[in-house]
Formats: sequence, structure tokens, C-alpha cells
Amino acid sequence: MADLRARLQAALADRYTIERELGRGGMAIVFLARDRRHDRDVAVKVLRPELAASLGPERFLLEIKVAAGLTHPHIVPLHDSGEADGLLYYVMPFIQGESLRDRLEREGMLPVVAAVQLAREVADALDYAHRQSVVHRDIKPENILIQDGHAVVADFGIARAISAAGGHRVTATGVAVGTPDYMSPEQAQGEEQVDGRSDIYSLGCVLYEMLTGEPPFIGTTPQEVLRKQLVATPGEEGGSARAARQIPSALNRVVQKAMAKSPANRYQSASELVAALGRPSLPLPRLLGLPRRWWAGLVTAAALGGVAVTVLPRVFLGAKLDRSLYAVVPFGHPGGAVPALLNGDQCELLLNDAFGRWTDVRVVGGFRVDDERLRRGNRPATVREALDIARALGSGLLVWGTVGEFGDSIRVRAALYDVASGGVVREHSVRFTKDLHELAQKFNELADSLLLNPHSPTAAAGAMGTDRLAAWRAYSYGDSALGIWDFPTAAHAFRAAIDIDPQYPHANLRLAQVDEWLGVSPSEWRSFAVAALASRRPLGPQDRARAEALLAMADSRFEQACARYRQLLSRDSLDFTAWFGLGECYRKDRLVVKDAKSSSGWRFRGSYETALEAYRRALQIVPSVHLAFRGDAFARLPSLLFTETNVFRGGYALTPDTVLFGAWPTLDHDTLAFVPYVLKDLLAGRPGTEPADFAVERAVAHNREVLRSITAEWVRVFPNSADALEAHGRTLETLGELESAGGGGEQRSALATIRRARGHAGDSTQAFRLAVSETRLLLKLGEFDRARALADSLLSAWRTATPAVAGDLARLAVLTGHVHRAAELLPRSEPESVMTSPEGAVIRVQPRITQAALRLLVYSAVGGPLDSVTALERRIDREVQGYVDASRRTVVRQSAMDLPAVQTFPELGLQAVHRARAGGLYLMEWQWALAHGDTAGVRARLAAKLAGRKGRVPGDIPIDFTFQEARLLLQLGDTLTATEYLGRSLDALPTLGSMLLSLVSESAGLVRAMVLRAELAARTGDAATAQRWSRAVLALWSDADVELRPTVERMRTLAGPAQRQD
Repeated sequence: MADLRARLQAALADRYTIERELGRGGMAIVFLARDRRHDRDVAVKVLRPELAASLGPERFLLEIKVAAGLTHPHIVPLHDSGEADGLLYYVMPFIQGESLRDRLEREGMLPVVAAVQLAREVADALDYAHRQSVVHRDIKPENILIQDGHAVVADFGIARAISAAGGHRVTATGVAVGTPDYMSPEQAQGEEQVDGRSDIYSLGCVLYEMLTGEPPFIGTTPQEVLRKQLVATPGEEGGSARAARQIPSALNRVVQKAMAKSPANRYQSASELVAALGRPSLPLPRLLGLPRRWWAGLVTAAALGGVAVTVLPRVFLGAKLDRSLYAVVPFGHPGGAVPALLNGDQCELLLNDAFGRWTDVRVVGGFRVDDERLRRGNRPATVREALDIARALGSGLLVWGTVGEFGDSIRVRAALYDVASGGVVREHSVRFTKDLHELAQKFNELADSLLLNPHSPTAAAGAMGTDRLAAWRAYSYGDSALGIWDFPTAAHAFRAAIDIDPQYPHANLRLAQVDEWLGVSPSEWRSFAVAALASRRPLGPQDRARAEALLAMADSRFEQACARYRQLLSRDSLDFTAWFGLGECYRKDRLVVKDAKSSSGWRFRGSYETALEAYRRALQIVPSVHLAFRGDAFARLPSLLFTETNVFRGGYALTPDTVLFGAWPTLDHDTLAFVPYVLKDLLAGRPGTEPADFAVERAVAHNREVLRSITAEWVRVFPNSADALEAHGRTLETLGELESAGGGGEQRSALATIRRARGHAGDSTQAFRLAVSETRLLLKLGEFDRARALADSLLSAWRTATPAVAGDLARLAVLTGHVHRAAELLPRSEPESVMTSPEGAVIRVQPRITQAALRLLVYSAVGGPLDSVTALERRIDREVQGYVDASRRTVVRQSAMDLPAVQTFPELGLQAVHRARAGGLYLMEWQWALAHGDTAGVRARLAAKLAGRKGRVPGDIPIDFTFQEARLLLQLGDTLTATEYLGRSLDALPTLGSMLLSLVSESAGLVRAMVLRAELAARTGDAATAQRWSRAVLALWSDADVELRPTVERMRTLAGPAQRQD
């Protein structure tokens, strides 16, 4: 194979750099390569030489051009193809992710909801391809890739190209087109002219395997499997039969129909299968998890907006109808038949664009219409239901109609209704051929006829913004995803539309907006805002204002951005995007300016109170935005709403050098307020920077109640939503309501709520995250044996852990004493693989340095083995010396070794990175002073620090800081204060913050604090306290690594006779 790689590299040297082999299948070998022209990673697939030799290359390359023309969000595109040195190859994007086969091998059967969602996405891709007369012929888990939680189908048309090029000669090489486990009966019998129904059968097989963990037919040879494909029934025998009985009956009927032996008995089109998988009787696909790099914006909207959302009223219920306000509701489908080319949702989108050409026509925002539909089950509306939606929105005029196929054409009939009477004011219809020629012009005619009269349509080009139908389809797909708050899918679709038509202004605008909501760096989406404004097909006035506001925010011109959003609100006070954007521009303005009236002499230019009010209004207008808050998204809420006492607001001033600031939350007459101080002074606790006694606690208590009001409403509206339950459980945890005390159920108990959420988890990632939350709650409740058992169950599959869970597993491994396992897991994790400087800046260095630094972090947090600590420090020093520019070496060393040096100071003493001034790392400064003999100074500073925490709950201080401060007190000879200080924190275990299992140092610090407390108690003869905490350590570390065994044995001695017998 090395010869093949060299041969390929020589043939393609001017275009691609072949880096390494990725894998091989029956027909091709896959190489990772670098596209030299476009500077991107690609996958180059090379047909096996023996197969290529038997084919007609001209026909193969001709057929593969058909596949290259496919453009769909769930299809992997073809970049290139050709013949080089006798090798037939084709080039695709390199997909960062895994295949469905990888996931099945890791998880076995998938959760039902996840399986249905992936199957629908593949079926949607098949429907598009089949309408282009392209049949895949080899649908199988290996050809379904998972990118950001969504399915993308690879190798479209490749099997067809091989079949067309080689005909009967293909089987002579020993390579069959198709895979026996997923091959339709007609394909198994050798029929050459199979149609799309063959792919539907294959997808049915894949869906069956996702639901049961096994293919529908199993045999000892490929021939036996093919025989069963012809005559057997899925789930007839063995473990597969038992698993098949667990498939929900409605879903099983869909699978069985897809896998009918006769093509005539299957779904006749992939669009029928999409519809069947989306019926209410099936578990609807839920929004899969958002990227770990979460966006600050939408999280803040729900968090800060919660101040006045305890009731979430239906804004217009019973209000007077506004006859100047139009509501466009998705159209219906006569007889329930959804046209394949143009559906009711797409008609709504096109009409909204058409109405948007008129500057004096007010149309209800699409998000608000989608919100009302979601309340009613997200199904197509009848005219009566459409009128109800319009009334709920306060609109006096409704636009609704039907769309259907009639022979070789599509007919759209639309009517304008007086909502108060329900009568028809005006109606009009348009008809066009199935190539959707002049689609934009027809919908402009439709809109203008309803606004004016049927005899005087005003023609206006450009409402759709593109002359490429495929681009509009992708845009429409993204708009539908936005309607259910599925931002990753929406971004993917808008990006596909732009790939087809880079000048498409609407797609560029929507992608910039979604990326901004997702927290993507402005440098990555600014160009889309620019393109939206520069297109030769101009946006409507409202969309143009939105694009200008986004561009201003990307350029940090926040005042201009806020002005644009206020302009939009002056026209429509119920514009969700404008209210939300206004909150964004005020919140993101972190500039600090001088202010003589402030106690610090400084203030933030951007008003957080104004941002709060804007977010509140946005959330009131569209409460279904709650659907966007799931999983890791909620993890940002406590820091953004300031519900933790150790979270501050960051800012900067230009004086003329950039100076970093920070501010603790306080209350000013029930209003959240921030007084900024120089950050290094704030973190070091310099005199004057600490708020008044209990000020932070009062602000945090207020904000926690605000957060409770939001999440309780989520649970009320969505009682069986794992996302809502998880959010509410996390909120109850911050309030300290860990276990129900006499009634209230899950509304009053974090533990019960999280357990209920686990029962409704929609995918394995969410189930894992909820189990970690339950482990943390059990720890805080002192249920150490149960916490250990749950942690062990999660750690059982640690060897195959993905980056998404490796960090959590590393922290659980530390908690249970498996230090070496944690040191292997943490370097795999995200985002902890990113180093930061002492000032908080991102430090990018070679992965070998980052990996060594993360391993060092584990060993130092646990306190050893010390030889591993010193060996890793020497390794990092060598790597920094050899791979880092001299000007950056100091900051890289400090980033990698500051915290480990602090954690191991009592054992290893002063280290090279220790220094007198360490910014906010005050423990390092104190250790430096102590090592240089300034005992009195350290004692005074420590006493001042502890006094400054007056009124704070002991659990407000991270347990690892408490542990290190107690050790420093011991070095000062103050055993009594160390004992009391450590005891107060451990006795307040339920009040520890939600970061308890979010940092390796906290997981380790908790157990080490217990060890130290037990030993201090034993020194003073306090046997009961020694037994209490030594038994807690034994529960967690009884099976610890050998290096921790001496500690375990000491704890066993202190625990008493019952423990020594174990």
C-alpha cells in the first residue's frame, strides 16, 4: 500500500499532498490529503487497482460527474475526480467526526429518537438524489458520516458509476456493488436497473440496526445473508428478534414497510419515508446537542430575560386585532399530500420575502409564527387553526392557502382573511411547472395581488435573492431548521446555499446571524454580513438594517449596532431579532470608561440593565426559544446570569495601553450592578475591591430566584423534556435544594429532577451528562458509596471515550483514585486541551506541550506520584526550549506549570515559575513570600483574605482553594485555624458550587481535603470526625491506584475496626 500512496502522490503532486491512509473498503482506499490550491484537508478515494483495471475509465468519469452535481445539506459533495497514472480517484471533503458504523460499534443500539433523526436526514438526502435520477446503491453505516450530530451521506453515485462503467466485469474482480447486509432483494438478484426503492430498503436495514444493534439478517457467509434478504423476515431469530420486540410498534411498522420484499409494497419515494418518520405517533427527532463552543447570546436572553417571565403570558390573548399587521401562516396540503418540490412552509417563507419588498407593510415575524405552531404541535394548520394563530398574534389580517401538485404543474392558492370575521378579503392563485421556473416572480405576483387587487400585480425582482433553485432549497431547509431552533442544521444549510450562490444575500445574512447566536468569532462570520450588504440583489429594508447591525457588532461598533436595532424596533416593537440584538450589543460592549461618580472611578459603557430588559422582551415575545437551551448550553447560564458567587464581569479600558477590569455583581435598589476594578487587584483581593458584606450574596440569591422562575416555567410547559428538567435540576442545585424535604416532588428537589431527566434522555451524550450531574449531587449529599458506584459505571468504557466525554471521565477517575487513567483521559478532552496565560489569553502551542501540561495538572492535583510530577516538568521545559520562540517561553512555562507548582509547594517547595507577582494567583505570591522568610506578611495577608469573606457561605470558596489555604495555615503553624477552616467547608458540602466535577483540581481537592480533615481530627483525639471523613475517603478511593494505597491504609486505620476488616 505504501507503493500505491507513493504512486498517487507522484501523480497528483501539483494539486494534493497525500498525508496518510485513513482506511480501506471493498472498492477503494481512502487517503487524507491536503488540497494545495485551497489549503484544506480532503479525503482522496482511490479505486483498488485491480478494480480500476477492469473498468472503462471514460464511462466511470462521465457517470461520476452526475454525483458531483448533487448539492444537499446531508450529502457529502464531490470536489474533484479523474484518472492519474492509471488510478481512478475522486476527492471529497475530509469530515471531522465519525461514521455511523463507528457509533454503532461504540454504543450498540442507538436511542430511538437519535435513530429516527438520523434516518430522516438520510431519507431526505435520498429524496433529493432520486429526484435527480441518482440512486446510491450502497447505503450502509460506513457511508453515513456524522458531522456535528447530523447525518451526511458519502459516496453518492459511486456505486452507480462503477456499475455503469464496468457492468458484469465488476463481479469478476471479486468486488460486488452493494453490501449483503443492506442489499435489496432486487439488487441481490442482480437486477441492473434498480430504482430509488432499493435505497429505501437499504435504509430500512440501517434503521433496523440502529434500533436493535444488529443487522436484520445474519449469516455465516455473504451468500447466506443474501438468501435471507430474499426470503426471511427481519427479527425472526436470535438476539435480533428479542431486540426487535423493543422497537415501538408504530416505528416497527415503518421499518417493515421500508424493508418489504417487493418494491411495490415499500414506500414509493424517500419523501414518503421522511413523512412517515415524522408522524406524531413516532418519537419526533429532537434537536441534537450544540457544539461545545457555546454562544453567549441566546443563553443570556433566557437568563437575563427571566426577570419578568414568571408567567410568560400569551402576549396578545384577547387583545385588539391590528388590521395593519399581516400574519403569514404555513400553507396546507390538499388531501394531506405534501408536494416533493414545494411545501407549505416554503410558501410561507417565499411570501414573507415578497411582502418584505414593501417598506410600509408590517408582517408578523417568522419566529413568532413558528412559536404559535410549536404550541399547537408543529403540524400543518387548517384555515380555522391559521385564524386562531393570527388572533393569538394580534394580527387583523391572515394570509393562508394551499399548495398541491396537479398533473405536471404545481398550484398555489392564497387568500387574505379578515381575522375578526373569518371572511375572505381577496384571493389569488399561481401555477408553474415542476422546474419551479420564475418562482420568485410568481410569489411576488401572489403577494402583490393580495395586497392590491388581482388585476394589478406589481412586478419586483429579487425577493428570493437568488436565481439558483438549489441555493433556494438549501436556504429554505435552513429556514425550517431555524423555526425549531436547530441552529447547527440551519447554519449547515445556509452555508450550502452560499456554496452554490456566494452572492445570495438572504443566505449570507442568515448565516451571519446564526453564527453570531452560536458564539462563533466575529472574524469568521463578518464576511457573510459584508456579502449580504454587497450583493447585486439587494435585501429588503429590514433585512438590510439587520445586516448593518451585525457588521457593526463584528467591528465592535456597538453603539452603531444598538442604533440599528432601535431603528428596527421603531417600526416593529415585536421584532424578536431586534430585541435580542439590542441585548447583544449592550452586553458585548465591555469597554470601561472613567466616571468620577463611581466608587472605583470607572464604569462599564454598556448597560447590563438595558441588555437585561432587551433580552426579557425578546423572551416574552417568543417563549419557545427555550427549545434552544439544552445540555452544555445551560452550563453557561449561571455565569451569564451571575448565580455563582465566584463569577465576575470582565471588561477593558484603553488608557492608552489595554487594562483588564473585573466587577462583582451587587444589587443597587433591586437592579443588578457592577463596579469595575483593575482585574489583578480584584483577583488578589486588594483593599477596597471587595463589595460590602453580603452584597454579592444578596445579588446572587436574587438572580438564582430569577433563574428558578425561568426553568420552572420550562418544566411546566415541557413536563417530559429532558432539557427542561435538566435545566431546572441544575437551578435547584444552585439554590441548595438538593433533596426534597416533604413534598414538592421534582419541582423542589434537584436529585429527583435530574433522575427524571435521565429517564427522558434523548441521546447517549445527554444521558452521560445527566449521570455526571447525579454523581455530583450524591457527593454533595454525602452519599459517597452511591456516588462511587455511579462513577464506576460511567468509567467502565473509559478506553473508548470520545473527546466530548473524556474530560468528565478524567475528573471522575480522579474522584475514584484512578490517577493514571485520568492522566490518559484529560489530554483527549475538549476544551481543556487549550492552555491559557496567567492573564486569561489563549495560548496555542504544540500538542505535545499541551498534553504534557494536562497530565501534569492531574498528577499535581492529586499530589503525586511526585516522580511523575518532576519528570513532566522537565519534559515541558525541554519542549518549550526546543519548540517555542524565545519571546514566548516564559508565558508558556507559566501557563503550563503555575497551578501545578502551587499544588505541590508543600512537597516540592519553591519552583522555577514561582514569583513575587503572579497576577491573580495569590497563593503563589504567598508561597514565594513564605519561602523567603516573610512569615508575618503571609499570616497578615491570609488573615485579611479570610476576613474579607465574612458573610459568605463556606461552600462559595472552591474546595481546592480551601484545601491549599488550609495547608498554608499548617505551614504557618496555625493548626487550630486550619482545622476549623477545613471543617467549616466540608460541613457545608451541599453548598459547594456546580464546578465540583468540572475541574480536575476540585475533584482531587475534595478527597484530599477529606484526608487532611481526618488526619487533623485524629491528632486532636476527635475520633468521630476522623471516622466520618476517613470512611468517606475509603468509599471513594478503596480501589485507588497503588501510589495512593498508603493514604488508603492510613484512612482504614482511622476508620475503625469495621473498616479494617474489609
